[in-house]
Amino acid sequence: MDAGSDPQRDDGPEIHELSRRQRDAAVAGWSSFLAAAFGSMVLFAFVDPMTLVEVTEPPLPVERMTGYAIGFFFIWILTAASAALTLYLLRTSHAEPQPKD
Repeated sequence: MDAGSDPQRDDGPEIHELSRRQRDAAVAGWSSFLAAAFGSMVLFAFVDPMTLVEVTEPPLPVERMTGYAIGFFFIWILTAASAALTLYLLRTSHAEPQPKD
């Protein structure tokens, strides 16, 4: 029997619809990741992470790559918070004031 003629066989990918909350989390996560990648490129084009280590009190024993990672994740947290706040403000409904006649 030919495998292509079996109507019970389904080789196609299973389609899974995301809920609204899952889509919002994915949009906020990816947009904040891309913004953090761009922001860290701009930041570290002008600032060496080792100079940031020197100005901390007490001086932290951090290597250059660790400084890049800390900077990236700090920017990612900031941009994720911004994206989450934006989604919250867009998704919450507020009662419109009724016009006075």
